[in-house]
Amino acid sequence: MAKRKVHKHSHFIMILIGTLSLVFLLEVGYSTLGAQLGIAGNVQVKKYVEPTLYNVLRNEALSNGLAREYTDPHNDSYDPSLSTEKVYHWYAQDSTEGASVLNKNNVIFADHCWQMIRTTDTGGVKLLYNGVPENNQCINTRGTHEGYGSYTSYNLNGGNYWYGTDYYYDRENNTFQLTGTTEQALWSDSTASNLIGKFTCRLTDQNGTCSTLYYIVSYLSNRAAYCLTLVPNANYSNFGSLYYNSSYQSPAYGGYMYNKVYTTSYDRNYNEEYVISTTTGLSDTVSYWFSDSYSWSYGGYTLVNPYQISAVSDYS
Repeated sequence: MAKRKVHKHSHFIMILIGTLSLVFLLEVGYSTLGAQLGIAGNVQVKKYVEPTLYNVLRNEALSNGLAREYTDPHNDSYDPSLSTEKVYHWYAQDSTEGASVLNKNNVIFADHCWQMIRTTDTGGVKLLYNGVPENNQCINTRGTHEGYGSYTSYNLNGGNYWYGTDYYYDRENNTFQLTGTTEQALWSDSTASNLIGKFTCRLTDQNGTCSTLYYIVSYLSNRAAYCLTLVPNANYSNFGSLYYNSSYQSPAYGGYMYNKVYTTSYDRNYNEEYVISTTTGLSDTVSYWFSDSYSWSYGGYTLVNPYQISAVSDYS
């Protein structure tokens, strides 16, 4: 058999042809890529604006919408260095624009509706409470919702009632039902501390419903407790007079702010009287307790750092 003669430079030719093919493919690919990346005409670059509540009002004013810039004097910031932002407010010229504003300025925050009123010079936005959303919307036809009613003492020693850490409100039937962690207990000295801060329908049925729910605020006796009542059909217009929860003394629970609980204090005017007189009913022979100050809690007064003196000797 004749031997096949292989030229040494044939491998070089094959490598060269492969290299030329690869270069050709790369050229074609680059050309195609260049055509796809080609940009014709003017390029418009839009600035990204963070969708904050402040920018919502600001953009509404800058686009000649339903907001205006406020230029009159104000005192949002007592420190001039903090006053760095312009103030914008919603503006309506007629009832039609007013209805449009109400469809634009609602915000759902903390599962409640809040209306944007205006911005502040520090970049904040003033909000006004606007009730509970319905179907995740703040519609303007809402008339009632569940709210806290009276605060007084109620008898809890009438049965082996059920208590819960939360509740469900049935809007269609205007009824409450206990949820969360539930337990059945008799109200007494030994169980009261564990039941304070919980809700009850004052029912012995665990799954029972009620039209008035009771929130346990504090212990009064082995028979009664101080409670806040939750009632249905509370008008939105009366919200300012309703107790938002057991700490209703704080503005945080009146719809003015959220998650900032400030305690409040106040002074009463009183008339100065002689404690040794026939009108006070104090005995001339008994040593009474006195104090320069007092505290008040749930209808009762307590002397602060009291001291005892003899009414007759000290008064004379």
